Amino acid sequence: MIENKNLLLYSAEKSVNAIFKAGAENADTEDVYFVVGTAIHWMSDCIDRIPIAQIKEEHKQLFSALRFANNCLKHNITFENAHKAKRFGYPYDYAYDYGTHYNWISLDQVKISEKSENQRKNYKSELEGKNIAITLLEILNIVKEYYDMV
Repeated sequence: MIENKNLLLYSAEKSVNAIFKAGAENADTEDVYFVVGTAIHWMSDCIDRIPIAQIKEEHKQLFSALRFANNCLKHNITFENAHKAKRFGYPYDYAYDYGTHYNWISLDQVKISEKSENQRKNYKSELEGKNIAITLLEILNIVKEYYDMV
Protein backbone atom coordinates (compact mmCIF):
# COMPACT_ATOMS: atom_id res chain seq x y z
CA MET A 1 0.00 0.00 0.00
CA ILE A 2 1.25 3.46 -0.87
CA GLU A 3 0.93 5.97 1.93
CA ASN A 4 -0.50 9.37 1.00
CA LYS A 5 -0.95 8.38 -2.64
CA ASN A 6 -3.77 10.87 -3.18
CA LEU A 7 -1.64 13.73 -1.90
CA LEU A 8 1.35 12.59 -3.95
CA LEU A 9 -0.72 12.40 -7.12
CA TYR A 10 -2.34 15.76 -6.37
CA SER A 11 1.07 17.39 -5.91
CA ALA A 12 2.53 15.78 -9.04
CA GLU A 13 -0.48 16.76 -11.16
CA LYS A 14 -0.52 20.31 -9.84
CA SER A 15 3.20 20.71 -10.52
CA VAL A 16 2.87 19.40 -14.10
CA ASN A 17 -0.04 21.77 -14.72
CA ALA A 18 2.18 24.62 -13.50
CA ILE A 19 4.53 23.92 -16.43
CA PHE A 20 1.67 24.33 -18.89
CA LYS A 21 0.68 27.54 -17.13
CA ALA A 22 4.25 28.87 -17.22
CA GLY A 23 4.32 28.27 -20.96
CA ALA A 24 1.00 30.03 -21.49
CA GLU A 25 2.26 33.01 -19.50
CA ASN A 26 5.75 33.03 -21.10
CA ALA A 27 7.23 32.88 -17.59
CA ASP A 28 10.78 34.00 -16.92
CA THR A 29 13.67 31.52 -16.71
CA GLU A 30 13.75 31.38 -12.90
CA ASP A 31 10.05 30.59 -12.63
CA VAL A 32 10.35 27.90 -15.29
CA TYR A 33 13.37 26.39 -13.52
CA PHE A 34 11.29 26.25 -10.34
CA VAL A 35 8.15 24.69 -11.83
CA VAL A 36 10.07 22.17 -13.95
CA GLY A 37 12.28 21.18 -11.01
CA THR A 38 9.28 20.90 -8.72
CA ALA A 39 7.40 18.70 -11.18
CA ILE A 40 10.40 16.44 -11.71
CA HIS A 41 10.84 16.13 -7.95
CA TRP A 42 7.19 15.25 -7.28
CA MET A 43 7.11 12.78 -10.13
CA SER A 44 10.31 11.14 -8.85
CA ASP A 45 8.76 10.87 -5.38
CA CYS A 46 5.70 9.17 -6.88
CA ILE A 47 7.85 6.71 -8.83
CA ASP A 48 9.98 5.91 -5.78
CA ARG A 49 6.91 4.60 -3.97
CA ILE A 50 6.07 2.01 -6.61
CA PRO A 51 7.41 -1.38 -5.50
CA ILE A 52 10.40 -2.18 -7.74
CA ALA A 53 9.15 -5.71 -8.40
CA GLN A 54 5.95 -4.29 -9.92
CA ILE A 55 7.60 -1.93 -12.41
CA LYS A 56 7.13 -3.25 -15.92
CA GLU A 57 10.17 -3.62 -18.15
CA GLU A 58 8.69 -1.11 -20.61
CA HIS A 59 8.76 1.64 -17.96
CA LYS A 60 12.17 1.04 -16.39
CA GLN A 61 14.12 3.16 -18.89
CA LEU A 62 11.64 6.04 -18.68
CA PHE A 63 11.72 6.06 -14.88
CA SER A 64 15.52 5.83 -14.92
CA ALA A 65 15.68 8.80 -17.31
CA LEU A 66 13.52 10.90 -14.99
CA ARG A 67 15.59 9.95 -11.94
CA PHE A 68 18.66 11.00 -13.90
CA ALA A 69 17.16 14.42 -14.65
CA ASN A 70 16.22 14.80 -10.98
CA ASN A 71 19.71 13.87 -9.81
CA CYS A 72 21.35 16.16 -12.36
CA LEU A 73 19.25 19.11 -11.20
CA LYS A 74 20.37 18.46 -7.62
CA HIS A 75 24.01 17.45 -8.07
CA ASN A 76 25.44 18.29 -11.52
CA ILE A 77 26.58 21.89 -11.89
CA THR A 78 26.91 21.55 -15.68
CA PHE A 79 23.19 20.62 -15.90
CA GLU A 80 21.98 24.18 -15.34
CA ASN A 81 18.44 23.68 -16.60
CA ALA A 82 16.36 20.68 -17.54
CA HIS A 83 14.52 22.82 -20.06
CA LYS A 84 15.05 24.70 -23.27
CA ALA A 85 12.36 27.21 -24.23
CA LYS A 86 10.73 26.97 -27.64
CA ARG A 87 8.65 30.05 -28.36
CA PHE A 88 6.14 30.18 -31.16
CA GLY A 89 5.73 33.23 -33.32
CA TYR A 90 3.33 34.21 -36.02
CA PRO A 91 1.77 32.47 -37.86
CA TYR A 92 0.55 29.87 -35.42
CA ASP A 93 -0.04 26.41 -36.84
CA TYR A 94 -2.56 25.26 -34.23
CA ALA A 95 -4.34 26.75 -31.27
CA TYR A 96 -2.17 24.81 -28.79
CA ASP A 97 0.98 26.48 -30.18
CA TYR A 98 0.32 29.70 -28.27
CA GLY A 99 2.86 30.52 -25.62
CA THR A 100 6.11 28.76 -24.87
CA HIS A 101 6.88 25.06 -24.76
CA TYR A 102 9.77 23.61 -22.77
CA ASN A 103 11.80 20.71 -24.09
CA TRP A 104 14.27 18.46 -22.30
CA ILE A 105 17.79 19.76 -22.96
CA SER A 106 20.50 17.99 -24.91
CA LEU A 107 23.25 16.40 -22.84
CA ASP A 108 25.97 17.26 -25.35
CA GLN A 109 27.49 19.95 -23.11
CA VAL A 110 26.77 18.24 -19.78
CA LYS A 111 29.55 16.35 -18.01
CA ILE A 112 28.34 12.94 -16.86
CA SER A 113 30.25 10.50 -14.67
CA GLU A 114 30.85 7.01 -16.05
CA LYS A 115 28.72 5.45 -13.31
CA SER A 116 25.71 7.36 -14.71
CA GLU A 117 26.25 6.29 -18.32
CA ASN A 118 23.25 3.94 -18.40
CA GLN A 119 20.93 6.63 -17.03
CA ARG A 120 22.36 9.11 -19.57
CA LYS A 121 21.48 6.70 -22.38
CA ASN A 122 17.98 6.34 -20.97
CA TYR A 123 17.60 10.13 -20.77
CA LYS A 124 18.74 10.56 -24.37
CA SER A 125 16.36 7.90 -25.67
CA GLU A 126 13.34 8.68 -23.48
CA LEU A 127 13.40 12.45 -22.81
CA GLU A 128 15.96 14.51 -24.70
CA GLY A 129 14.36 17.03 -27.07
CA LYS A 130 10.79 16.10 -26.10
CA ASN A 131 8.22 18.42 -24.55
CA ILE A 132 8.68 18.37 -20.76
CA ALA A 133 5.06 18.99 -19.76
CA ILE A 134 3.73 16.34 -22.13
CA THR A 135 6.28 13.70 -21.11
CA LEU A 136 5.65 14.37 -17.42
CA LEU A 137 1.90 14.13 -18.01
CA GLU A 138 2.44 10.77 -19.73
CA ILE A 139 4.58 9.59 -16.81
CA LEU A 140 1.90 10.78 -14.38
CA ASN A 141 -0.70 8.67 -16.20
CA ILE A 142 1.61 5.64 -15.98
CA VAL A 143 2.14 6.26 -12.25
CA LYS A 144 -1.63 6.48 -11.73
CA GLU A 145 -2.01 3.03 -13.30
CA TYR A 146 0.54 1.60 -10.86
CA TYR A 147 -1.12 3.33 -7.92
CA ASP A 148 -4.47 1.84 -8.93
CA MET A 149 -2.88 -1.64 -8.77
CA VAL A 150 -1.33 -1.17 -5.33
